[in-house]
Amino acid sequence: MLYSKENKKRKLLQKTTIILLIFSGLMLAILFTSSIVSKYVIKKYDVEYLGRNVELGWVYANPLTGYIYVRNLKIYESTTLPSLASSDSLFFMAKGVRLNIAMHKLLTKTIEISSLQIDQPKVQLIQNKSAFNFTDLIHKFSIKPTDTIQSKVKFNLLNFKIVDGNLQYCETIIPINYIIKDININSLGMRWNVDSIPMNFAFKSQTGKGSIVGNITINTKSNDYNLAFQASKFDLNILDQYLAELTNYSTLSATLDADFSSKGNFKHPEKVTNKGVIIINDCNLGKNHIDSYLKFSTLVLAMKEVSPHDSIYWYDSIILTKPYIKFEQFDNSDNFQQMFGANWSNISKIQTDSTRFNLILKIVDYLEILRKNFLISDFKIGKVVIREGVVKYDDYTLSEKFSLEANPFYLAVDSIYKDRNRVQFYVKTGIHPFGNLSAQIDLNPENRNNFELKYHLKGLPVSVFNPYLITYTSFPLNKGTLELEGNWNVKNGDINSINHLIIIDPQI
Repeated sequence: MLYSKENKKRKLLQKTTIILLIFSGLMLAILFTSSIVSKYVIKKYDVEYLGRNVELGWVYANPLTGYIYVRNLKIYESTTLPSLASSDSLFFMAKGVRLNIAMHKLLTKTIEISSLQIDQPKVQLIQNKSAFNFTDLIHKFSIKPTDTIQSKVKFNLLNFKIVDGNLQYCETIIPINYIIKDININSLGMRWNVDSIPMNFAFKSQTGKGSIVGNITINTKSNDYNLAFQASKFDLNILDQYLAELTNYSTLSATLDADFSSKGNFKHPEKVTNKGVIIINDCNLGKNHIDSYLKFSTLVLAMKEVSPHDSIYWYDSIILTKPYIKFEQFDNSDNFQQMFGANWSNISKIQTDSTRFNLILKIVDYLEILRKNFLISDFKIGKVVIREGVVKYDDYTLSEKFSLEANPFYLAVDSIYKDRNRVQFYVKTGIHPFGNLSAQIDLNPENRNNFELKYHLKGLPVSVFNPYLITYTSFPLNKGTLELEGNWNVKNGDINSINHLIIIDPQI
């Protein structure tokens, strides 16, 4: 009897072991075959559905848990857009792609990717005028007007991550080749019944100098957005590439610091409200890094609220430190026209082509809109300060070179408000090699044809003007000091002034 019981237990254990082995074998077979089938299906239908070749290093797919892992994913350029890029060049690659699909929710017609992580992706965006190398994908996956039957399938994409990404932007006409690296994006994702998508992001510039960290929330229904970011010494060397298209020769360098927020709408870009502080550091524009035409140490723009659509321009302060401007006059042009072409022809040539995009020109156009709207809007500026400036003028059109330099140059303005009738500007500068200039301007900001000016120039050697005297009279002034003082009262553009010119101890 005892032997019979032990024999039954042994047989039950054997059957259980066999069943478990069979079940495990089936699971392994399912996993193995599902991975092979997944890779096969992707390779078979990649060109048909994507219009691109796809390569996969290794695929693991678990149909029971919904977990999928793809290693060394590569997607090539479109086979239908050879004018933008060759189909054998990479459009997208990633070291790894991991996603989890909530399998049980498929029964309720809900496709939910509970998590998606892309490791070390590299994307190449190519632009040729208005054409992009991803336009074909937008057409393939966008809803067409003929699609009248709306799908009842619900879609959720949750816990989305990009880890250490790399984005390369290429513009073939200018050309531009710029890289943003170490891109990290983290988002809770999107749900079919929730309009807003929150997202955190961080990335570094092409040179690795400086970074930007921020967050954005997008409303997919209204296209509203809320953006906030902080920049730390972010390299703006992309501007130098756009500048090369506008100039015969040039170099431009600068870095960005910022603590900035913006609220607006993607469909209506004019409806935007900006706040925060933007600082441009170490800006240098010139023939080369040594021969500078325009540079400054820092430009601080502190905004309380700027909303062009609502005609609100409230600035706390605008501070420019150590600006430097060099203007050189030649027989037929000047140093800036030599850089940008006679009569700024290089700029006008690009502006006439509506299909061309130049970031610098777009910035200039936006600043021009702000300038035109500023005085007719509700404007407030706490203070404007220019300090430690240098303005240098060289004239090579004379028989002898004429050179004059304002150094150091200082300007200050306080409390520029729309409801104030008068605003006072204070200017003070040294004159190189000798002399000083001070001035006070009392201006009506709404009517620049009405102002009062008081100025006093003293201690300037008259021999400074010898290049003009020799050119036009052949007689130089070897000795003497000039002093000039004036009081202007301008109403509706009519000047009523009292000026005193004194030349002390001149000798011809």
